[in-house]
Amino acid sequence: MDDEYDIWAISSAAYSESLGSNKIDASTNHWNDVHRIDCLFEMHKEYQDRAGIIFASQLPVVMLKADPLIPLSEAYPVDEIAKNVGDEFTSSVAYMMAYAIHLGYKEINLYGINMAHQSEYAHQRGGVKYYAAVARERSIVFKAPPESQLSECRQRYGYDDYDVVCYIVEKRKDDLKSDIEKQKLIVEAANRTLWQLQGALIDCDDLILTIKGGIA
Repeated sequence: MDDEYDIWAISSAAYSESLGSNKIDASTNHWNDVHRIDCLFEMHKEYQDRAGIIFASQLPVVMLKADPLIPLSEAYPVDEIAKNVGDEFTSSVAYMMAYAIHLGYKEINLYGINMAHQSEYAHQRGGVKYYAAVARERSIVFKAPPESQLSECRQRYGYDDYDVVCYIVEKRKDDLKSDIEKQKLIVEAANRTLWQLQGALIDCDDLILTIKGGIA
């Protein structure tokens, strides 16, 4: 990534809830595709399980309020930013975009942000699209992949057919297939570890029987 860009990430880029630990930076570890982070955003009240990892990262961390246990933490200036760019804070990504606009960045690119799914992202998507519109209004370059459904509307009513929708769905399928393959590798590795541990346990039982037999 160009050094002229600042890279912001949410705290899960440094911490994995599934692994319960730091994401190791290794080519074989698909949990961590972010190899450089300039600032983390932790916009949740409950973050105690991640605090040690965030602290260990020694990165600037923008939070709801500064935490004395995290030396480089700073409070998000929510009222000031809301007054400047609007109060549509529907997600961590929305907070980040609003902050970038507030600070006067000239270009905002989103990576790994897909809000096409009709789950919690359905209500989060509006805030991100709002700040995307604010960015364009202020002549800030905004870029996001089409499958994210953030850079443009799904289709133009009355004009477009369903090609755009189908493209988004097909791209989502490709992403899911890729994620499934990655998860398979993780499961296979976990199974190998499990089998090794089970084998070691059996060895311990056999050793105990041998020792007891020798004593008898």
